[in-house]
Amino acid sequence: MKTLALIALLLTPFTNAQELKAPVMLMPWQPVTKEVPLFFSVTAAVRVTASLTEITSEQDLTFRVLQGRPEVLSVGLNGAGEILSVTGEGLKDWSLRVVADGARFLDLRPLLPEAKDAKLPG
Repeated sequence: MKTLALIALLLTPFTNAQELKAPVMLMPWQPVTKEVPLFFSVTAAVRVTASLTEITSEQDLTFRVLQGRPEVLSVGLNGAGEILSVTGEGLKDWSLRVVADGARFLDLRPLLPEAKDAKLPG
């Protein structure tokens, strides 16, 4: 936000008050206090093993947070398979959420730095 204020300041023409021939407009500047919404992308590398009795898969998910603070990262799931474990560096905990229409979501809570403006790992 400071960069934007600096650009506005640099674009403002300065002149002596005695030479002023056009009106000048001053705009109050307030920093944005509302947090930016979470925006992230997910890529998945999937390995499937099939036998005569079962089909299993292992999925490596990579999250890229583009903006916001990721308190919870949710990924929609297809199918009725069970999730046996979720592991990963920087993972605080996870849960499986089922909504009223039966849709399932994997909710992941990452370990976050205490300060809200601190950089996320990775």
